[in-house]
Amino acid sequence: SASAYSRRSPYGPGVRGARRAGSLRPARNRGEAWRSRSAQGVGAALLSPAAMWLITTLFQGPDRNKALGVWAAIGGAGSAIGVLLGGVLVSGPGWEWIFFINIPVGLVAFLGVPALLGDARARTGPSGVAPRLDVAGAVTLTAAPALLIYGLVQAREHGFGAMGAWLPLLVALACVTAFVAVERSVREPLVRLELLARRSLVGGGLVMLAASGLLISSFFLNSFYLQHVLGYSALRTGLISATSPYLHRLCTRCDTVGDT
Repeated sequence: SASAYSRRSPYGPGVRGARRAGSLRPARNRGEAWRSRSAQGVGAALLSPAAMWLITTLFQGPDRNKALGVWAAIGGAGSAIGVLLGGVLVSGPGWEWIFFINIPVGLVAFLGVPALLGDARARTGPSGVAPRLDVAGAVTLTAAPALLIYGLVQAREHGFGAMGAWLPLLVALACVTAFVAVERSVREPLVRLELLARRSLVGGGLVMLAASGLLISSFFLNSFYLQHVLGYSALRTGLISATSPYLHRLCTRCDTVGDT
């Protein structure tokens, strides 16, 4: 969609979505917290591919490789800084600031990116004609993993025999089938199916999927263990998560020495 809309890239709406989620008043119940967090997730989902489109459009040759390297390094550093900053916010002003912190960050990004990058329309191609957005492909590709995850969560709670579990799984399978059919029929597909025949691409995607799943789940499980089992504060948990397991060993030894 970023290449289809050029000037109206999802980068702007993504920043606005994340920033507006942070500008909401503190959640008074679980529903408001869920809606705010969902708005942040949608904004992030728009930001990531739009940022990749900006890099591949504005940089060429060796400069593109350097830009992609910097982008990847910033993403990795953000994962470490995020857990540490989360611990600082929760231990300090309160957990509500995980939303408020997006306001100044969003404003800097929303105002700074257009000023630094300018208009990328002239770089999209000599024809000046924007490609069509594959709406059907985007909808089916988004719905398939969402329904799959929802069905697995329901199966864990109610079993696979419950209709609330197997029905989303069947619909997810139908969405995958529909996505393949759509991509074969449209003139400008969202994903060219012939790319999936490349072993290097499929292998790299599976490795990234496994690595991302392990990383994200480890953040959650480690935080839960450190805070609810070992009784660490949010700040201490964030510091341990942002550094390495060696700091956890050091903290454990210090606690042991202190107890003796």
